[in-house]
Amino acid sequence: MRLELRDLHFRREATEILRGVALQLEAGDIGVLVGSSGCGKTTTLRCIAGLEPITRGEIQLGDRVVSSADHCLSAEARRVGYVMQDNALFPHMSVADNIRFGLRKLARDERESRVADMLALLGLRGLEQRLPQDLSGGQQQRVAIARSLAPQPDLLLMDEPFSNLDARLRTELVGELRDLLKRLFITTLVVTHDQHDAFGLADRLGYMSEGRLEQWDSPYDVYHRPRTRAVARFIGDGVMLPAIGKDGLWHTELGAIEDPVAEGAAELLLRPDDLLHDDHSPTQARIVARVFRGADFLYTVELPSGLRVLALAPSHHDHHVGETLGFRLANDHLVVFRRD
Repeated sequence: MRLELRDLHFRREATEILRGVALQLEAGDIGVLVGSSGCGKTTTLRCIAGLEPITRGEIQLGDRVVSSADHCLSAEARRVGYVMQDNALFPHMSVADNIRFGLRKLARDERESRVADMLALLGLRGLEQRLPQDLSGGQQQRVAIARSLAPQPDLLLMDEPFSNLDARLRTELVGELRDLLKRLFITTLVVTHDQHDAFGLADRLGYMSEGRLEQWDSPYDVYHRPRTRAVARFIGDGVMLPAIGKDGLWHTELGAIEDPVAEGAAELLLRPDDLLHDDHSPTQARIVARVFRGADFLYTVELPSGLRVLALAPSHHDHHVGETLGFRLANDHLVVFRRD
């Protein structure tokens, strides 16, 4: 089911929480919204689900408008599944009964068949009679997903679905969930604060700030082609490198970078992977911090001007704080923000 938001506004009393949010999500695609707490991500989900009436704009599911300023289709009539942040499992109900909960209108045989399918699909066989308190965090999350998928919704909304899981389990469940949703061809919109989760799940990725959707794009483009400074600063690690453009070159403290339109004052987005470790490079800087990440080190190095930038190096090159690190620019995705 295709989802489209057009100029979505939401106000609570005197506070405008959503300001002109617009996005499209094609049938079967997975969209992810990221942003700081309080930016409007969860409110967007609640408006789509029909739990909040919008004050302006439209929400369209398939070929029908389900929300506008003067119309709000009930949540029950929208065929939207909603996995909330705290799972909201019924503590007194077994796993099977939690999954059955939204299937009360089905005939008994069809209901039990659907429950069995969900148990198999989410790897929950053998846990049917357990209560939520007897499950691990990952198992509880699977039950919440199974309960939302059992009524076969046209759209699935998920609010911070991995927030209570440890890092290893998160990585595992992100991959499993993406495979599952693609197999079922269910259009899904997920809210998360974790960029690794977002990149692992998303076909389309959006960054929200103060109720606005700053960019809605492929994850690759949001990372490598951010449209605003706010997106560039939030997504991934990066530093703004001052530059002066002249004669087709951006002149920076790290050397010149070719660009046919280089002119005037600007800032260039510099990602850690734009600096390649090279002990033989004439560009050297002092290491002021380092983070070991297994396969590589993330070094913070200080340039002569005092500007600190990030650089990646394979972990078998073990440099310490206080040493100098040689590196060279390998900026294949030049992102320029001109100064006013």
